[in-house]
Amino acid sequence: QIRPNRFELENKKEIIRLDNRSARRELLDLLENEYEITNETVLVTNSGCGKGYTPHVFTEIAKSFNVKRHEHFWDEYHLNKEIKEFTKSYPIEDLFQAIKEHNKKLLRRTLDTIESLVSSEDGEEKFEYYSSRLMRNFQYTKPAEMRGLAKAGIGIMESQHRKITYRMKHRGM
Repeated sequence: QIRPNRFELENKKEIIRLDNRSARRELLDLLENEYEITNETVLVTNSGCGKGYTPHVFTEIAKSFNVKRHEHFWDEYHLNKEIKEFTKSYPIEDLFQAIKEHNKKLLRRTLDTIESLVSSEDGEEKFEYYSSRLMRNFQYTKPAEMRGLAKAGIGIMESQHRKITYRMKHRGM
């Protein structure tokens, strides 16, 4: 059942494989056989930018079909979760504002402020990892509206796989 103000994915296709490469091959076959991809096609993808789901994987899919416009998003849920994990005891309002406005200058300034507050070696390593990851993938945080796309339809993948994740993790993720 759909909750108010939520969209439901239509014509959902699920590919579930233990091996990432075979899942990608099957995805390419599915796209080729089920969809008409033309020069006008806009490919919109999103992921948590984790291992196996980096923007590069989706760029390769776009190249396979000679897609002229590919928009990849760092999934908002995963991005926000990661920011909260790495900034537990630091001021982060400006970090979220930098992403909302897609303002890299504000992002750098905020990261500089957070770095000045880091006081342990462990904290420095954690900061270095997350800040470099955020800077490296910043282009994928640009909001849909700033790309000329409607925000509707760019959801969180896991929300479409509840039956699988409930069964496997019992946490509703």
